[in-house]
Amino acid sequence: MIEAAKLRRWGLLLAKYFFGFAILWWVIHSSQDFEFSSIQKILLSKVVFALILLKTANVFLVFFRWKWILRALQIPLSFSGLLRISFIGLTLNYALPGSISGDIVKGALLRKQGGSTDKIAFSLFFDRAFGLLCILIMLVCLCAYLLIFDPQKLTSFEFKHPAFGEVTVALALLGLMLFSTFVYWKRHLVKKIIDRLLYFVSHFRSVQFWLVLSVLSMTSQLCIVFFIYLISQNSEFDFITVASCFFTFSFFSFASVLPITPGNVGVGQAVYKFLFDAYTGIKSPAGMVIFSLVQIFDLIYVFIGALYLLRDLLLKKQHPPGAP
Repeated sequence: MIEAAKLRRWGLLLAKYFFGFAILWWVIHSSQDFEFSSIQKILLSKVVFALILLKTANVFLVFFRWKWILRALQIPLSFSGLLRISFIGLTLNYALPGSISGDIVKGALLRKQGGSTDKIAFSLFFDRAFGLLCILIMLVCLCAYLLIFDPQKLTSFEFKHPAFGEVTVALALLGLMLFSTFVYWKRHLVKKIIDRLLYFVSHFRSVQFWLVLSVLSMTSQLCIVFFIYLISQNSEFDFITVASCFFTFSFFSFASVLPITPGNVGVGQAVYKFLFDAYTGIKSPAGMVIFSLVQIFDLIYVFIGALYLLRDLLLKKQHPPGAP
């Protein structure tokens, strides 16, 4: 029975990998302008050092954001422990479907060091939720700015792809219907969950906590926005603006939570291409090139996490559980 369950899990994972690479193949072959030399050009240029710096800043700011939440919840975790658990989680987020699958492993590793399971689970949930909330807040601020100073850019989606607005409204209504149905049938469960969340949030009464958390979160996200913008400005896609980078990054951040393909392979290229084409009104391989470069730079930190996993495996073999 256990072997059959393992086979099903591995089969599903392999199917999702196949699906992801199939989408990637389709996106590449459907875009006649795509050339691997565009990726090579960036990797061989001097801007690669600035890109590594921005990506590293993003990774560590996200690590410290979680550490700040753990501190407020009085869950002890050393700096070395933070690096180990966070890099392993990052690696598994990339290897498993979706962008949050590794969080389960992060919680399990932290639980082995002691601490409340409820608090650890809440810290992971709140870390992700607050990150998305900050993206939403910055997105609203950007829309307000463009509405006042440059409304043409704000309505580019509507002018270039009228179906985009219709699909967004339809999905929002569908989500509202599903949520309202869930609340109707599970109102007691929802109330229990909300009460539990409010109990944990009560630990965060300090203004300093919210200020530091907001700065860590927003700075980390802006690092990725400028990472994307820097790629575009040092390639043949210099028609891309900071606003279009922010819109694309924001929408994809929400979509990437869904566990569709491991590391968002294929799906990321397709979504980025659609969003950049929709916003700029120019059909180009920009989205594919940019997201592919994001994944290539991600491999640096995935490799570090893989080294942590390998070290843990070797230590486990040298000192198996129950050994004297």
